[in-house]
Amino acid sequence: MSTAFALGDAIAKALLYVLPSQWSTRIQKNCGEVSFLVLKTGKTKTKRKMTLIEGVFATLLFDLAIFNTDNFFINFIIRTFTRFQNSWDRPFINQSEAKDEVGKFCENIGIEQTPWVWDKQPQEYKCLNDFFSRTYAPAYAPSIGDQDVVSPACCTMSLYSDNGSLQRLLIKGCDYALDKVGLRPPEDLTL
Repeated sequence: MSTAFALGDAIAKALLYVLPSQWSTRIQKNCGEVSFLVLKTGKTKTKRKMTLIEGVFATLLFDLAIFNTDNFFINFIIRTFTRFQNSWDRPFINQSEAKDEVGKFCENIGIEQTPWVWDKQPQEYKCLNDFFSRTYAPAYAPSIGDQDVVSPACCTMSLYSDNGSLQRLLIKGCDYALDKVGLRPPEDLTL
């Protein structure tokens, strides 16, 4: 563990002791473990949703929105992340940069690089957004069989057992009603 992560973890643990218990509980829940199925192996794995310091930051600023979302500081953070995300469309200068940047991206978010299971080699991607929308190489494409749920992405999906467990969908401090996010009404989804 790097010094920065150790320091962040220590700060986060200290904050959990001094914050109101409802906030600390919410932070721990947001940092909790999530189980997921690895289609390639058929095994279930578990990982933390985020580090403790990320959980403190995200929960206080966005989930609980303790500073509200209509202020300079929060909007600066959102603009900074947006600027970073928009840079994903910047073309790589050459294949060497593509290979380096794709490799760093994989390392940062834990995408396995051996074996390389994607349709193009790292140096063949034109920008990070090109890699983000990658597809599996035919030899590694997972078999979905007769599964009830298929995720069209290489991601971790969250499954809510009922509408009661999803009373409120909070994204970056803003409430979104499920009937306004483009999902079909439940009566249209019955078989």
